[in-house]
Amino acid sequence: MNENELIINAVGDISLAPHPLSYHSGVDYFIKKYNIEAVFRNIENIFQRDSLNFGNLECTLSSYSDFKDVRKYFLRGKPEYAKFLIDSGFNLLNIVNNHSLDHGKTALKEMVSTLEKYGITILKYHDYQKQSLYPLILEVNGYKIGFLSFCLNLGTLKCVIKPPSKIEIINNIKKNKKILDFIIVSLHWGYEYTYYPSLEQIGFAHDLIDAGVDVILGHHPHVLQPIERYNKKLIFYSLGNFIFDFNIDDGVSAVFHLNLQNLEKVYYTPIKIDKYGNPKKISGKKILRVYPSKKLLDEVPMEYETYFQKRMKIAKKMMIRTAIKNSYKYGLSWYEWFIKKRIGGNKT
Repeated sequence: MNENELIINAVGDISLAPHPLSYHSGVDYFIKKYNIEAVFRNIENIFQRDSLNFGNLECTLSSYSDFKDVRKYFLRGKPEYAKFLIDSGFNLLNIVNNHSLDHGKTALKEMVSTLEKYGITILKYHDYQKQSLYPLILEVNGYKIGFLSFCLNLGTLKCVIKPPSKIEIINNIKKNKKILDFIIVSLHWGYEYTYYPSLEQIGFAHDLIDAGVDVILGHHPHVLQPIERYNKKLIFYSLGNFIFDFNIDDGVSAVFHLNLQNLEKVYYTPIKIDKYGNPKKISGKKILRVYPSKKLLDEVPMEYETYFQKRMKIAKKMMIRTAIKNSYKYGLSWYEWFIKKRIGGNKT
């Protein structure tokens, strides 16, 4: 890498803890059977150490949970796992998503403290109770790069902490564009398991670019969605999964490599996520392309809600198959939780 280049490597959702349906069979099981280092073994040297390496951390790394039943294990990993994130190259993580507060504020505070102890920069909530309109500003090679992160109630997502209004976000970007060289926005949004963003998402993404954003990094759907080039800027509607032990498709995803000074080209390293949720580099596979705006609009399903419901049916079938496959591993406490959930005893 040229010492003056501004390189960002970006991946999607990262969880070093069990999904409820992968309890005793996914990432957490793999770590206990082998070790945490094994999760990262097949992606060594995928990140450049002198670049910004971004991911969406969609679990809690804490020794604490507000839950006392089996839910205390779901999407919660050990705090010491943070060391392996920094060792693998991650230095910029987003935790403004719908799972960071799953185990309560105490658990979230411990995770933030641990990540910062290891030198990882975090896109986080302001005072653990508000989505911040103030950008995180990093100075790299003499340039000021501003990062903003929001969890938006767009699609299947219901954010725990209320997001700012769209107008507030756009006006704030316009104001900060005057003092920043580049603005990157991380968005937790959209419809799970869909291969296209909605027209509402596309419209808001265009508004953000028009206001001064250079790159949008989207996550939450757990599958790759199109990359759009709009007004010479880039929109990643969904970066897919990176380390995650519930996947409804073939588990193919990517690590994206961006040069902020030259967004004309998008480079990526294809990866495939194995049955335990671990990523592995693969070669010779073209998995996506960059869409011009009109082409993307032409391909988005016109009856989007119908399209989404079809995708959810596929996802639910996969969930049922996964549950049947792993049923003998769950244990009595899992079934107690599941029965209460089905009859409305809890919402998690």
